[in-house]
Amino acid sequence: MKYKLLIFFSLIIISCKYKEKSSVETNNIKLEDTLQNSSNSKPNKVYIPFEYDCKCPENKFTSVKADTVFTLKNNRQIALCGYRNNDNTFSEFILSDCDEKTVINFWDALTVCDVRTDNDKLMVKKIIQLPVGKQKAFEPIVWTIEKLYFDEGEIKRSLIINPEFPKYTTQETDLIIKEYETQKLEQNENYIKLAYYLFTAAISGSETAKQYFYEFPQKVKLPDGAYSEEYNDLKNRMQEFENLESAKTKQY
Repeated sequence: MKYKLLIFFSLIIISCKYKEKSSVETNNIKLEDTLQNSSNSKPNKVYIPFEYDCKCPENKFTSVKADTVFTLKNNRQIALCGYRNNDNTFSEFILSDCDEKTVINFWDALTVCDVRTDNDKLMVKKIIQLPVGKQKAFEPIVWTIEKLYFDEGEIKRSLIINPEFPKYTTQETDLIIKEYETQKLEQNENYIKLAYYLFTAAISGSETAKQYFYEFPQKVKLPDGAYSEEYNDLKNRMQEFENLESAKTKQY
């Protein structure tokens, strides 16, 4: 009788251990199935935070923490470090090659750029204000477009004037030229606006407007100060326009 009871209790213990082991194995299978199903049977991809994935090198312009990391062809990455404006444009920023850990270029605080990827290229579109709206109101337009991409492992850059920027019609240009020729110019806010009108007419294709634009400081006796600096900025932009238009595309 004792022998039979011993066998009975032994069978119960073995049965309990088997159930416990079976339960653990079943739970493990369910957990693996859940992980596999949640990833659609593909290996899990770990997304590393930017501050651990790619930083900008030490520099005198910005912090090293990346605001955005752009992934291009063959998983080559470019980091952007700098100031993000409220409209998601960028100012005072650098672009850095994550593999080489080098600074590609710096854009200053007065520059506003839209930065995004397009077909394995990073597009940096510089935005400026020109009087191209209704009644010559100032509006933001894309001025230049810089493309950055990798070719055989090397970073390549090209720069062009935006071919689709708004231009003045012939009628609008004629009115601006007439205004310049007939108006008595006074040194106030309105006359610096006329410099912008002449600039925009010139880049719209008017050689007469270009001539008047370059003559502008002598005609109005432009004094030193804010207006002179503003005109010089426009003059530099005109020279950039002429250089890029003659080359069509600037390669780096």
